[in-house]
Amino acid sequence: MDRLRADIDDEKALQALRQAVLALIERCQEDVEQTVSLPRAESDSGTVFNDRILIQGLQLTLTELQHLLSCLAGDPGEDPRAESYRLARPCNWYAAIHNGLRSCAAVLMAAYVWEATAWPDGPLSITFVSVVCARFASFSNTVLASSAFFSGAVWAAIAAIIPVFLVMPATASYAMLCLTISVPMLIGGLATRTPALAARAASFSNFFPYLIGLDNHSRINEAEWFNTVFALLSGLGFGVLVFRYVFPFQLTRFYRNFRLDLLSDLRLIGRNRRSMTEAVWVGRIVLGMEQLIAHTKATSSGSNDRWLHAAFSMMTVGRNLLQIQAYRGQNSLPENARAILSRLCQSFASPFTGPEALELQSRDALESFSTMETVETNSNLRLLLSSITGCLIIISSELGRRNDILEGI
Repeated sequence: MDRLRADIDDEKALQALRQAVLALIERCQEDVEQTVSLPRAESDSGTVFNDRILIQGLQLTLTELQHLLSCLAGDPGEDPRAESYRLARPCNWYAAIHNGLRSCAAVLMAAYVWEATAWPDGPLSITFVSVVCARFASFSNTVLASSAFFSGAVWAAIAAIIPVFLVMPATASYAMLCLTISVPMLIGGLATRTPALAARAASFSNFFPYLIGLDNHSRINEAEWFNTVFALLSGLGFGVLVFRYVFPFQLTRFYRNFRLDLLSDLRLIGRNRRSMTEAVWVGRIVLGMEQLIAHTKATSSGSNDRWLHAAFSMMTVGRNLLQIQAYRGQNSLPENARAILSRLCQSFASPFTGPEALELQSRDALESFSTMETVETNSNLRLLLSSITGCLIIISSELGRRNDILEGI
């Protein structure tokens, strides 16, 4: 781990690091097999059993690290774009319905303004309202993103004053026009490479050429320019207000919905539903954490930190429960062990089992599997039992901590 930070930037050092990690994986495998082959008298103390669980977990971590390093090295045998390694983005019907109702209300209100005022550029304003609603509905923080887009349009309108009112009326020189336009576009292009200015710069680069109104045989007149600018800014500004005041983001509502979604998905894992894979489970949590951070990054709140820690804890519990479900399906697992895991999974699948009961049942299952391992003689089955025990240790440990998401389960 000390070498990792420096070696990943050098091709030869990276190859050496991959070989070192591979050697550690083989060493872990040898040590695991050694713990099984030791005489029973040497392993009855439980120390060897605990060491095996630790080495198995270390071997799994190193295997994941080896895959990551292979992807970084561009190994043809690894495909970092494979579907199995992509985070799933589950459908959020709650947000979809809100966005649909918000967009409908925005377009109808803009259309009413057009109808009441008979403004000739009313349809153009409605178009920009629709653009904002469609463009930013999927963003984590819609208000922040749409506000940055609006400010970029404002800067585009200000920058367009020079070519529209000073350059184009005074000269028909193509070189002068290119010089006048290229400088702001160059600045806008450079700004798009700055993360803090990317949204504003993208808006500026889109609308600056549009507001100039370039044509081969004519130029935009002043009245048309003011109408276009007003339609643009009013449409984008109205879209920002819609995101701010129509179904706005509420932290308490987000907490409630995020918690209910995770508990529902955890119950699906307990029921061993095929639709609830690790990619879907992790993707759901990452999406919620992304939204929480996007809306609260400007404020420091202890409750937000607790929720982030709770989400990581839930992710860990769910991943290990998914692994237990995979172990439960193996034919070599004894019926009594499968029955213990089935009861535990049924508890996770029930909406009436509290976190204290889940922790107690996890620890009971942990003790049962530890006892089974001490009397088992088959080496392959002992390895399987220790792998399941490792998952149970992690689950019971996470359930033993305070978790804001699980408190109301």
